[in-house]
Amino acid sequence: MWRRYPRERLLLALVAVSTLGVINLPNVQDITRLSLSRSLVERGSVNIDPYHRLTTDRSFYNGHWYSDKAPGLSLLAIPTVEALRGIDAISGSRSRLPIWKHVGHIWLIRVLTSGIGLLAAAFVLGRAAESLRPGYAAPVVITFALGTLAGPLGVTSFEHVVAAAFGFAAFVVATRRRSLAPLAGALAGAAVLVEYQAALIALVVAIYVAVRYGWRWLLGFCAGGVPAAIGLGAYNWAAFGSPLHLSYKYVANSYTKEQQQGFFGIGTPTLHGAHLVFLDGKGMLLVSPVVVAAAAGLVLLWRRGLRAEAAVCIAVTLLFLFANMAYFEPYGGDSPGPRFFVPALPFLALGLVEAYHRWLVPTAVLAIWSVSVTTFDGLTWGMLNKLFYRWAPNTIWARAPVITTDAGVYILIALVGLAVAYGASELARARERPAA
Repeated sequence: MWRRYPRERLLLALVAVSTLGVINLPNVQDITRLSLSRSLVERGSVNIDPYHRLTTDRSFYNGHWYSDKAPGLSLLAIPTVEALRGIDAISGSRSRLPIWKHVGHIWLIRVLTSGIGLLAAAFVLGRAAESLRPGYAAPVVITFALGTLAGPLGVTSFEHVVAAAFGFAAFVVATRRRSLAPLAGALAGAAVLVEYQAALIALVVAIYVAVRYGWRWLLGFCAGGVPAAIGLGAYNWAAFGSPLHLSYKYVANSYTKEQQQGFFGIGTPTLHGAHLVFLDGKGMLLVSPVVVAAAAGLVLLWRRGLRAEAAVCIAVTLLFLFANMAYFEPYGGDSPGPRFFVPALPFLALGLVEAYHRWLVPTAVLAIWSVSVTTFDGLTWGMLNKLFYRWAPNTIWARAPVITTDAGVYILIALVGLAVAYGASELARARERPAA
């Protein structure tokens, strides 16, 4: 599944300017990850002892404090953190504020980690969608990036979008040819290094490789994941005394008791969990109902004959859905919605190709609703953690001297409209083509 398409760079540019403009307030996700980044480069240590009072997302082991997250995103942030520190030194800045307190700094760090992850996921999804039906890349990518939780999380320090990019790339690479199995394994390993739950994606893609190419190439896939496994094992050994001990085992905050239950807080799916995931204030059926069309589209993809690929997408979707419903806190604290499902979103979004082709009007209506509410969610969740607009959020556009905060929001909304219009025009053009 891989095909280039016209105006690809324009599409990715529209995704960038319409999703990455919001500057959310600093939160514990920023602090715990950047504390690890700073400790690694400034102190040569994996503990975050100097910063542990500033965040509740932390683990405690053998007298020291650590980030309770997978280390991947902290590692990805190091080049930007160091570059900004160098720029501050050259410019003579004497601010003693931590880096996450600098508005421009924290926005840039988020964009160059999660933001790049969003664009990478959009890039791979577009190539995959175009290979299924020429001309459908733009509407699928726009719907995914602007109409699901991937968009609002693309300008945060949450790890899910980067994990989604690595995990989906592993799958798409594996579909191309068997000689790329080691590369697919390396990408799957990178996804796990960023988010532990991405091991579910690695498992499903490994089964796909074994069934399609045989056991020999499964070994190649596993070999590709060895560097990431060694890296994660080394981090765990340095922090928690064993390569097999994850940070989740030592969580030390108000959720310690819940985190120790089941498998690091994941039990069995519950009706309460399902209500939160689908129907609560920021549930997927309220904020992003286009996922229903995408799910139906995966069934059509199966019927079309791409059964192995459809099976992978369905399996990943269901695994993350059930895991999110089984977690003790499906939203994971303050967030734009059930964020633990996000790594599965590119897999689910692949079904939009068939949904747009078979049910154009219903899918388009659901997509417009999803883009509208998701944009509103992205503007509001960081202020009040609910779908309620009381204050205008800060945006990168409002950093310009002549643009007010309100005007920055209007610019962002106009860019979203422009991206949607472009996706609609590309869809209309694709449907005018004669059937192959």
